[in-house]
Amino acid sequence: LRFPRILGEAVVSTQSTGNSSEPIVTLGERVKPSKKKPKVGKKGHSDAVMCMSWSRQNTNILASGGADNTILLWDLETASAKEVLSNHKDKVQSLAWHLAESTTLLTGSYDSTCSLIDCRTKNSKTWAFDGEVECVSWTTTSPFSFVAGTSEGRAVCVDIRQTKPLFTIAAHDSEVSGVAMSRHMPGLLVTCSADKTVKAWKVTESAASCVATREFGDCMSLHTIALCPDYGTMLAIGGLQGGLQLWDLATNREFREAFSIPTQGS
Repeated sequence: LRFPRILGEAVVSTQSTGNSSEPIVTLGERVKPSKKKPKVGKKGHSDAVMCMSWSRQNTNILASGGADNTILLWDLETASAKEVLSNHKDKVQSLAWHLAESTTLLTGSYDSTCSLIDCRTKNSKTWAFDGEVECVSWTTTSPFSFVAGTSEGRAVCVDIRQTKPLFTIAAHDSEVSGVAMSRHMPGLLVTCSADKTVKAWKVTESAASCVATREFGDCMSLHTIALCPDYGTMLAIGGLQGGLQLWDLATNREFREAFSIPTQGS
């Protein structure tokens, strides 16, 4: 899956044709920036595509968030937007479908809010934060909680059944640009930031403690992270420069001690 931040257009996957790669589906059209609200159909966003999230339960459904403040729900079988959601007043920066509830979508925006949207009924619930929401991720320890990273350097854990956060971490000196939760190691949260650092946290229901930190100075500014789905401690890091970086968290002694991981050969 790849998508350029072209105005209004998202490219879904690629297929190899000879010596080149061509899109299987192109959603939307290239357009000039506009304040017009997008409509259902094939035209797509009226400004840059900022983020996308593929539904695990309904694999023909893709959600995209735009600089036009909207979320589009695409049907990949028809390559057209079936729903337009206008829950935010500023750019939609991050999206995450619920891991089990097929119609529940979590969104984060530059308007300093996260919204939880039932895409069937359009009912929603919103939480306000002290900075722009840079990224969101569902926790893997509870189906009722998520983590949001903000422009103020904080990582905030929220229980969707409550109005106030479970806890807030002063995680970084600059915006938290990426958050990731491990499916293999309960309680493992990883954050990255424009301050060039990646931090691993051990999370409980009410608090978090930092167990490992590493600086990636050659990357200049870190933009995104992802934990390997098959190898629970392998982390991929993407930044402004330096290409793709990999870090096996288990090579850090403090991390191994915090999560009771035996040293190889012991």
